[in-house]
Amino acid sequence: MQQRNPLRQHCLLYVIAVLILSTHLNGYAQVQESYDQYRVTIDLVNVVNDRVKVDIKTPKMDTPEVTFIMPKIIPGTYEENNYGRFIHDFKALDKEGNEIDVETASLNEWIIKRADKLHNISYWVDDTFEASDGKKVFEPAGSNIQEGENFLLNFHAVVGYLKGATKRPYNLSITYPEGFEVYTALPIISSANNRHYFNLKNYDYLVDSPIMYSKPNSTNFKVDNMDVMLSIYSPSGRHKANDLKAGVERTIAASREYLADLNQTDRYAILVYLYSEDFKPSSPNVEGALEHRESTVLFLPEKLSSGEIAETINGVVTHEFFHTVIPLSIHSEEIHYFNYLTPKMSKHLWLYEGVTEYIAQMAQLKAGLITQDRLLVRITNKLENSKKFKDDISMVELSEHMLDKQYGNQFFNVYMKGALIGLCLDILIREQSVGEKGIIDLLKSLAVKYGPERPFTDDQLFDVISELTFPEIEEFFNQYVIGSAPIPYNDILAKVGVIYESPSIRKFILIGGQVQYDAQKQLFQVDKFDSKFAKELGLKTKDYLVAYNGEKITLDNVRSLLVEQVAEIKEGESISLTVLRKGKEVELNLKAFYEEVPFKGFAFDKSADEEVIKIRKAWLSAN
Repeated sequence: MQQRNPLRQHCLLYVIAVLILSTHLNGYAQVQESYDQYRVTIDLVNVVNDRVKVDIKTPKMDTPEVTFIMPKIIPGTYEENNYGRFIHDFKALDKEGNEIDVETASLNEWIIKRADKLHNISYWVDDTFEASDGKKVFEPAGSNIQEGENFLLNFHAVVGYLKGATKRPYNLSITYPEGFEVYTALPIISSANNRHYFNLKNYDYLVDSPIMYSKPNSTNFKVDNMDVMLSIYSPSGRHKANDLKAGVERTIAASREYLADLNQTDRYAILVYLYSEDFKPSSPNVEGALEHRESTVLFLPEKLSSGEIAETINGVVTHEFFHTVIPLSIHSEEIHYFNYLTPKMSKHLWLYEGVTEYIAQMAQLKAGLITQDRLLVRITNKLENSKKFKDDISMVELSEHMLDKQYGNQFFNVYMKGALIGLCLDILIREQSVGEKGIIDLLKSLAVKYGPERPFTDDQLFDVISELTFPEIEEFFNQYVIGSAPIPYNDILAKVGVIYESPSIRKFILIGGQVQYDAQKQLFQVDKFDSKFAKELGLKTKDYLVAYNGEKITLDNVRSLLVEQVAEIKEGESISLTVLRKGKEVELNLKAFYEEVPFKGFAFDKSADEEVIKIRKAWLSAN
């Protein structure tokens, strides 16, 4: 997300105007009334049935009638959510408070008659987390209204716009409850009497600027000259932002270093909503995030251990932070001039999501957050997961038709095959440049040519990339991205001395099955197991795991004990596992032994020649 900051410049001008022109009345900074802007008031104090009141003083309109619109879809999502269905008791009013006739044209459109008399619009907005019609929105793209607990506002779910007037400024006033803190990347213009004021350049910036209000649970730190905020809503209070700070700081620092001058963001907010076990999300065990210009919203289950929460946040944040470049700085006209009601989809999801996912992995490698072997495991997983989707659909076709039902179930392949396309491009560019350049250099060239305010033409991007790189890249695009031929992964990875193997390996496996957390007993129960060690140890299904080598197993340390420590076990070490069986604790003891397990995946070719190893080193170490 990027570059020079138009928000900062705009806000500075606004502050100067306030100092020169304002008088203060009841804590509200009064400036000369403008008829060219929206003035939005949102009341988070007087909540009624999980709904909040929104009042919008509208820009002056000269047309006989005008349409007020709520988005059907927003950038970064690939499904129609129809945010207008969460609007209730819609009214259009003149300056004297008299109602103006309104015709409901669709779920997302209200036609306002006598638009020249329009002064303000008011309505109540429902949250999306508990959609009354049962059609829930992917939570990071929705809103939560939870009186006394939490308000997560993605403004596309709360505020709309007048047709033809998305580029007008938005002045935003939010009244919030006592004891709540605000978490956002937006600069606060002023604050008084539990009310915050914000100024935004236009509707696009409003949509791109989520806010969370909740009880204090946050931490702040700097990475170079960038201010970073991490805020967490944890219903039980179990997960603390300070406990996760060190890992997130390392992750952001690694991403920032990898991107170098590609990223010019001077502030970044990470808003994390952890949902309780009694909450029914839009899909079972959903974990996800939505990127924004200077922030990201994450939605995760609170039941995860501290280690799992940290690992998930770090992995997701790396991907989302890289969206500050793709697509927020390098994007097509379809994104730049996004139509919230009838959007046209870009051809380049392979770039926006796939390449982003790939370079996020390479950044973690560069920073030492993962090993080279771990990178190959992730590449293997991407390949195996991509096989679950249709391979005879070109990525261009998939991108263009993502909103069509017959393509929707193929969406997640952009994170699998799309990332593998990024990998192949990186290797091919390395090969042709004899290790001197890679995909990150291509992105830098595209950022110079385009940038956040200069979109590319969708149909021209492949030609532009080919001109910036090599003929072999054009051929790759024609066959495997525009075309639907199967990508020869083995041949391409062989160029950096990586081969696909299927030998067996010897390792220690403690359980090798599934365990489920019993919240009532606060213990993990064994559903099934298939390791030889577990059988000889005497483990049984339905046993509850109490302690490992004398240390009590909890939700917070289960990953550390049963994954990380188990991975370091040597043959012959003494293992003790205490279980609860039929109400009695039983201690099971046995010396560890390894067993043969099948392995399929990519590995480094020990017989690779000197030239190949040179390209491999450039690939693994470059940024």
